[in-house]
Formats: sequence, C-alpha cells, structure tokens
Amino acid sequence: MDNRYVVPERQYLVNLSTDVLSITTDNAPNMVSGKEYLQADHTINSIIHMRCSAHILNLAVKYGLDCKEISQSISKIRYVNVSSKLEADLTAHQNACKEKELSVSLDIEIRWNSTFDMKDTAMKIFDSISKDLNDEKPEEIYS
Repeated sequence: MDNRYVVPERQYLVNLSTDVLSITTDNAPNMVSGKEYLQADHTINSIIHMRCSAHILNLAVKYGLDCKEISQSISKIRYVNVSSKLEADLTAHQNACKEKELSVSLDIEIRWNSTFDMKDTAMKIFDSISKDLNDEKPEEIYS
C-alpha cells in the first residue's frame, strides 16, 4: 500500500485516545472509513465525528442550483464565456460605451463561490451581455 494512505505506526499514536476529542471531515467515504479505522484499531471509542458544516451547506447550494431555471441561466452565462464571437463582441461593446472591460469567468465546481462570482460579474455587465445575446429579455437570461 502507498505510504501516503497508511495510518502511522502505533509508536506515533501513543495517547491518541486522550489527545483527540473529535475529528471534523467532509462526508467522503474514505474519511468516514479512516475514523472507523482509528476507533477499531486504536481503541479510540469516545471520538466524536463531526461532519463539516461548510461541506454540507455547499452540497445544499449545489442541489438548489440544479433546478431548471437556474441551471439554464448559468448555461447561458457560460455560453457567453466560451463563445469567441460573443466574447469579442462584448469587449467591443464595452470599449465603445467606455465601460470598464469585464469578462465573465467560468465557475469551477471545486471553488465554492465561483458560480456566485460568475453570476455577479454577469449582472454587472448585463447591458453588454444582453446586447450580445440579441437583446434578449433579462428574465430569459438571468432568471
């Protein structure tokens, strides 16, 4: 087994049962298994396993973003970013209107606030984006 995934030898775990009161992890199965391994193999029976509330909140937000209306809105914003023509049109429109040149960064699943940041930037440059999307109604793009 790869040494990165092995719990240290017993000599390093002396008095672990009195030193560790709780473990906070995400909800990944390997973390749950690791905690169970420590309890089973090293007689740490009173250890408390706390599920990370930030991970739980992030999962709830991700679930909420899966609804049809929101996911369509996010898809349209992503489309502006990956379309070379729309990106060029957006830059040209911002320059013509003497607006600050902003672009929408794509969200990244492992960066928790990135979808919010992407939508926030899109709202700041809504006029430019809506022009590039043939003046579609705001509720069709962002609702």
